[in-house]
Amino acid sequence: MTQPVGYMNLGWAFLRAAEFLHLARLRRDLELFFRQPELFLIGQSFELILKAYIWHVTGAEAKYSHNLVDLLREAESNGLNTALSGDERAHLCQLNASFGQRPYEAKYLQTGVGPDRDFQSWFLLCRKLMDRIEPCIAPNRAASIGLRARLEHPPNYPVPAKALTMEEAVAQLSADFLKELADEKQPAAV
Repeated sequence: MTQPVGYMNLGWAFLRAAEFLHLARLRRDLELFFRQPELFLIGQSFELILKAYIWHVTGAEAKYSHNLVDLLREAESNGLNTALSGDERAHLCQLNASFGQRPYEAKYLQTGVGPDRDFQSWFLLCRKLMDRIEPCIAPNRAASIGLRARLEHPPNYPVPAKALTMEEAVAQLSADFLKELADEKQPAAV
């Protein structure tokens, strides 16, 4: 049977997966045209971490299904000192609007222009909650090896590359292709 520490560990795994997916997209190691995978992973991370705390303190799984704001409110009413700023709460409300009501929709294609999403703020906020929750759920581990949130530093998020116009992209590709052709014509060094 899953215990609160299992929820917490799974929440951490979802957070790390979201961070690495986000980085791969920013570095253009992975071409993603939709943000739903990142959105689903980070929302699931918040949900599991908050439910882990509530389950640990109350002895019962949280009654709020996927509403992240309600889960946070429940965790705080059960003694979790989050020390969240107003901006951090606003970021969580923004995530909740996209994930909290119907998380299954975050897994499917949505067309049209969506809201601007601040994934980096969500990642750092989730790490902050983990930093507050882990000592409650696993005090021995937190005391003996230190918090994972401190051991595994957040990735250094690069500034997204500037979007190119069609003309700039064609010019860049042409220049790269011509350079490759010139390199192929050079005799190999012996």
